[in-house]
Order: sequence, then structure tokens, then C-alpha cells
Amino acid sequence: MAYIIGTLLALLSLIVISYPFLKPRLQSQAISRPDELEELARSRQSLFDEMDRLKLDLDVDNITQEEYEERMGSVRHTTAASFRDEELLRAQANPDEAKALEELDSELEEKIRLLRLTQEHKNGTGNCLECGRQLMAEDTVCPACGTEIPSNDPSQR
Repeated sequence: MAYIIGTLLALLSLIVISYPFLKPRLQSQAISRPDELEELARSRQSLFDEMDRLKLDLDVDNITQEEYEERMGSVRHTTAASFRDEELLRAQANPDEAKALEELDSELEEKIRLLRLTQEHKNGTGNCLECGRQLMAEDTVCPACGTEIPSNDPSQR
């Protein structure tokens, strides 16, 4: 029994003694994440500035509409990748927060999908999400498959 207690005390003292040497390494790992996040924020700000410049160039007729759309698409794609990278860094730092954000994203995507469907239905240009059949503005259910179509009246939602 005395050997077990002695071994445990020796291990505990070894940990206490080595902690100051390990502490800088642990801190440097924690600091690297904020540095990466700051770099992403700076690069994203430069992308936003590029978007502003493109809009200004279009407004003063320095570039054509087609050129604007092409360049803007590229910048938007790069910006989206930057947001995705930031999410990945944050997810690595805090998995619980990442799961909550993923749930919020899926809820938001579902709301956007329903809003688009409602807008298309309101304009009489929508298609059924289940079977793809063209819907008319007066349809409340899909004539082909019977799927209920969301109402255009906000008071009925």
C-alpha cells in the first residue's frame, strides 16, 4: 500500500514540476486560433472592399454588367469559402457551438426554401417540391401528388 501511495505522490510531483514547461506550449496552441481567425477577418474585409470597388466600377461604367457579374461571382465564392474556413476553425475550438450553429443553419435553410416556394407560388411560377409539376397561383395542393402548398396569406401560416 505504501508503494502505491509513494508512486502516486511521485507522479503528482512530476506533473506539478513539468507543468511550467508545458504551459507555454499549451498557450501557443490556444493563441494560434485567434491569429488564424484574425487573418481570415482581414482577408474577408479585403474581399468586401473588392465588392465595393466592383460596384463602384459598374456604377461609373468602367466595367460591363457581364464583367461585373463574373468578377462578383468569383469574389462571392471566395468570401463564402472564407466564412466556411472560419466556421471550421470555430468548430474545432468548440464542438458544442458548432452543432448548435449547424442546427440553426438547417432551420434557416428550411425557412428560405419555404419563402422561395411561397414567392414562386404567389407569382404562379412555382413547381411542386415533391413531383416537380408546374403549379398555378390558385392551387392549394399539387394536382399530381397532393402535396399541400404553403399559403400566401401570412395570417394563415
